[in-house]
Amino acid sequence: MKTVQLLDSRRANWHELERLCGTLERHRGIRRTTGTSLTRFAELYRAACADLALADAYRLPRETTEYLHQLVGRAHNLLYRGRRIPLAKWLDSLFIDTPPRLVRDRCLHLALVVFWGVFLLFFFLASRDATFAEGFLGKDMVVPLEDMYDDKAERDPDEDAVMTGFYIFNNAGIGLRCFAAGLVFGIGGLPILVYNAAVLGCCFGHMATTPHWGNFSDFVTAHGPFE
Repeated sequence: MKTVQLLDSRRANWHELERLCGTLERHRGIRRTTGTSLTRFAELYRAACADLALADAYRLPRETTEYLHQLVGRAHNLLYRGRRIPLAKWLDSLFIDTPPRLVRDRCLHLALVVFWGVFLLFFFLASRDATFAEGFLGKDMVVPLEDMYDDKAERDPDEDAVMTGFYIFNNAGIGLRCFAAGLVFGIGGLPILVYNAAVLGCCFGHMATTPHWGNFSDFVTAHGPFE
């Protein structure tokens, strides 16, 4: 039997699937559907997916292919539609279930030890030697850092918006890189963690030796916790 004839012979199944889609939509999902109807719906959905693959492969008339695309998409959204999560359950997960899991998470313990250990080490080195930060961070980073927190510095309001966007982009980027690198045996994010701890520790240590420490510490303690 030719492909066109085969698909024509299956139109009754498509129409049945379309009727079942209408029934499920009226019932607002599959929860109120009987097991027999749901089983039949799943069978027709899988068959329609196979028919759509044939229609695409043999380049059948556009109307037939578009009809199958719409039918399969409609059935897919009904079969795999997302579940609503009650607000109370979400709050319980965030404030009751998550904190104890974090406290018991040994990976988080390791990350805290590594971060604060490296941070304090570079803070100490930069605060003891005025040239250390310039050697590690580079003059191109140290000089603008000091200028940014100078009492005489005047910041354009447009610059504040740009810096806000930079902070959001930078922090989100670091988080995503750590997450992606963590797929490497769970330790791929450690180099990123160590590097950022070293840079932050060096910045803090250097600024502690300058007259701008008050401005710097006020700014960081105000917005740092939110980051």
